[in-house]
Amino acid sequence: MTPKELIAQTRLLDSTELPKYLVDQFAFKPTEPLEETSIDLNADFRIEVVEELLHDFSIKDLTLIRQLYREELACERLIWIHDNIYQLSYYLFQLGQIEDCFLIYEAKYQIKHMDIAIMMDREMLTVGLNIDKVILFVQQTFSDNPEIKEKYHGMLEELIDLKENPDCDSEEYKKYIRGYFWGHENQETVNTNEPSIQTFLNQASTTNESKKPWWKFW
Repeated sequence: MTPKELIAQTRLLDSTELPKYLVDQFAFKPTEPLEETSIDLNADFRIEVVEELLHDFSIKDLTLIRQLYREELACERLIWIHDNIYQLSYYLFQLGQIEDCFLIYEAKYQIKHMDIAIMMDREMLTVGLNIDKVILFVQQTFSDNPEIKEKYHGMLEELIDLKENPDCDSEEYKKYIRGYFWGHENQETVNTNEPSIQTFLNQASTTNESKKPWWKFW
């Protein structure tokens, strides 16, 4: 099965879970014995799937993206390889489903691997939404589900700190992270079924280069 075929099949499903035969195509599959020196036999295929999604992903790919994310977390926990986490986090950020803030928090703060903790931007915790909305959602979720509150201990404090001490303007971050994957100058046409993204790309292509934005450090 090719990455395109896998994506096409998942888009035909009307379910929040993928069948096992599809998950098995890209699931974390370590060699024996299970230790840090294990090799993930499906790592290369997952990379190909994630790259295939870059220029054509939308809400219909959410179930696939979430499962890819879970497999990456499993891979990171055992063999400390996280080739796709940042890119998948961007997809979740762009799709803006508020419940995915928990997956991103798990990757950045609970894996306890310095590389991934540094690589992941705090702003991704907002999944592209207003931070007050995310804080309220997490507070309500914790209130309704004590087990979730215990599992994601410290998350609310991180969100409040991000609100009170932001690393950058939220709109500027959205421009930065889009440009990181699509290029800051020569933006390509990207199909994400979201008109706002294409509007940004059209504007970015005519940006005056004499005035560098905050992320333009090279």
